[in-house]
Amino acid sequence: MNFVNNWSQAVTLAAGDTSCALSIPDGDYRLTLADSASKPTAWEIVSASVFEGTATLARAQEGTTAREWKTGSIIYCSITAGMLDTLFAAAGNVTKLLGRVADLEGRVNALEGGIALTSEFKNGEFYGFTINPNDYAYPAGAISPSGASTIPGAAAAPGADGELMGLIWNSQFQNLIITIRGSYASKADLPFASFKIGAQQYNISSFGNLNQLNGAVSCFVKVLDNPLPEGTHKISFS
Repeated sequence: MNFVNNWSQAVTLAAGDTSCALSIPDGDYRLTLADSASKPTAWEIVSASVFEGTATLARAQEGTTAREWKTGSIIYCSITAGMLDTLFAAAGNVTKLLGRVADLEGRVNALEGGIALTSEFKNGEFYGFTINPNDYAYPAGAISPSGASTIPGAAAAPGADGELMGLIWNSQFQNLIITIRGSYASKADLPFASFKIGAQQYNISSFGNLNQLNGAVSCFVKVLDNPLPEGTHKISFS
């Protein structure tokens, strides 16, 4: 579909005419006919395929009626309800497609033995995912599969020890924070020694002390560059 700004021209058409001369560039347009430039009382919407100054017309579009357009009538390019419906439908289809792509990425990552973490920007400073309603970033992002475990090789089990409850990056303090379900006394007791975000590995030994809260533990390390920009990331533990 082509568009042109602030264009109109005088036109006369019989009710059965399917072509006319138009002074717009070659292309396909949705155009409107009216019986007056200043005080119109009747309209018809047409589709026009223009080539070298001649338009082939499909009359009576969007519920309008083909009629005779006498001297004083004009044809012009404007937004119509049908055009907006088409644009909104296309936008909706794109949104659905993006959702399906994200879901597919999650399924592929899960099949490859990893965790798919979808990061979102939250509260002006947090990127990543968390399921803890006490976190400032809640509920940012998503995770696949549900109940993904930080125990290498373990199946997903919502509510089980070792469940990944959160992985976020705080842009204000540049801290990467990981939260795991369970009552682990020290980093040495955790079920993994390192994890990867994509290809970047992080060793848990470089993180700070564990913080215990509501059946979960968390710890953090300073990471200058955001490892969790908005989008889907593969996370794996070893």
